[in-house]
Parts: sequence; C-alpha cells; structure tokens
Amino acid sequence: MDILIQVIVNGLSNAAIYALIAFGYSLTFITTETLNFGQGEFVMMGAMLGIFMVTNWQSDSAALSSVSRPLWPLWAAYIVSVLIMAGAGVLLERYVMRPFSTGLSIGWIMSTVALSIILRNVFELLMGAERLPLKPIVNDSIKLEVGGSPVAIDWQKIISFVITVIVIIALQLFFTRTMLGKSIRAVAFNPTAAGLMGINVSFVKALAFAICGGLAALGGLILTPVIGGMGPDTGTSFGIAAFAVAIIGGLSSLTGIAIAALLYAITEQFIQFYVTIDLYRALTFLLLIVVLAVKPTGLFGKTLVQKV
Repeated sequence: MDILIQVIVNGLSNAAIYALIAFGYSLTFITTETLNFGQGEFVMMGAMLGIFMVTNWQSDSAALSSVSRPLWPLWAAYIVSVLIMAGAGVLLERYVMRPFSTGLSIGWIMSTVALSIILRNVFELLMGAERLPLKPIVNDSIKLEVGGSPVAIDWQKIISFVITVIVIIALQLFFTRTMLGKSIRAVAFNPTAAGLMGINVSFVKALAFAICGGLAALGGLILTPVIGGMGPDTGTSFGIAAFAVAIIGGLSSLTGIAIAALLYAITEQFIQFYVTIDLYRALTFLLLIVVLAVKPTGLFGKTLVQKV
C-alpha cells in the first residue's frame, strides 16, 4: 500500500508538470495553429535561469555584497525567470514563428526544431552538460503511517500540484472573465473576424506565446527539485511527454489536457515501477498511438466542421 501511495503521489507531481508545459502547446495552437517544438528547451531555459540567479544572487562569494542576498530569495528567481521566458516567447513568435506561419508554409516546424538545437548547445556551452540542482520551495516532507509502514511525501511534489491547480483556475478565469482572455478565444475561433471587430490579432498571438514561455519556465522550475537537477538535455524528454499529453487531451481543451496529464503520468509511474524503466516511455507512447487511432482529435478535442 505504501508503494501504491508513492506511485500515485509521483504521478500527481509529474501530471502537474506535464499539464503546465502542455498548456503552452494548446495556447499557441488555438491562436496561431502552430506549435513550439522547442517547448522542452524553454522548460530547460526557465529552470537554468532560475538556477543561475539563485546560485549567483544567494552565493556566499565575497565578490557579492551582503545586502544583495535578501533581495533575491527563491521566489524572486521564480518570478524573474518566468518573466524572462515570457519575453522569450514573444521574441519566438515575432522572429521565428511569424515569418514562416503564413499561407501553407510549414517552415515554422523546422525553425522551432533548429532553435531548440541551438538553445540546447548554447546552454551546454555556457553552463556545462551536467545537471545543476535547484533547492525546493520547502525542503521537507510529510510523514504518514499507512498499513503500519511509514510513507514520506515531499512538500515540493505537493506544492507543484497545488501550483498547477491554481494556474488552471487562473487560466479559466482569465479566458472567461477578462477582455484579453476573451480576445484570445475570439482569435482562436476566427482570427479574421476578430481582426474586423477591432482586436489586435498580432498582439493576441504574441500574448499567447508569452504565456506559453512563462508556463514552460514555471514547469521547469518546479520540476528541477523533484528530479534532482536540470541539464541542457533534460527538458527535451519532458517537452515530448507534454506534447503527448496535449495530443491525448485535445489541443483545444485545457480541461482535457489536465485530465490527460493525470492519466498519462499515473500510467507512466505504474509502468515504470511494475514493468521496467527501459520500457515505460515506449508503453506510454503506445497509449498515445491507441488514442489517436480511436479519436484523432484527442479524448476531449473537438472536430471542426467547415461549411463551403
């Protein structure tokens, strides 16, 4: 029973991270019908920037003024990293996606893949190939007694799940209660009509990529303490897993993505523990193939019907 609880807790923690990253895929798809295939590298960048800020701004180095230490606690590094990556998302949309996303061009696919390779190599050159640690928000665990056996649950895993629930609620309120959110929904439904109604379509698309970058950074920051560190190659596998979650849940449904993340992560944990670590990713992607064969739009995606 204690093993079962640990597997479920790990699954919930990973589900939270997958959902945050996958939401970015959804936002860019519904507004521009494109995907950032460098999303995994954005996860890595957000985490590595946070690691760099915490390491340098809270260092005991004599070269740093002691008055700077209280100004940059861990939460500040989180905020700054998310904001930087939101800005990176805007730059991505303006200079990498927009020039290649007109008409029937699919050049944006190769441009984002090329960008991901460049970012991976640049960060490996600057910060090394090894995984760098980031201390958790709360460095402690909850001790439970289950069936006479002690079970320890890290607070970081609980916090990551809570953060994701807050983000889901905030995004839902943003889309339904604010003018900017409604503008994104309008552009997602019909960008031409939205433009004729006075909505700045280019701004809305840039905003979607900004949110995408911020969510990737947040996912990377809460992921790093859970897995013990972040390296230049670490974000790729999580970006691919989040892409699978987005496809399974349906790229147009945030609720579907959240449910798919939960199903995917828990299934992954059960397979990883009860089968073998070498097969768990292959078997979970087999689940993706089965879902797409049965329902190509994803479990909660909608089939669009166009009248001609």
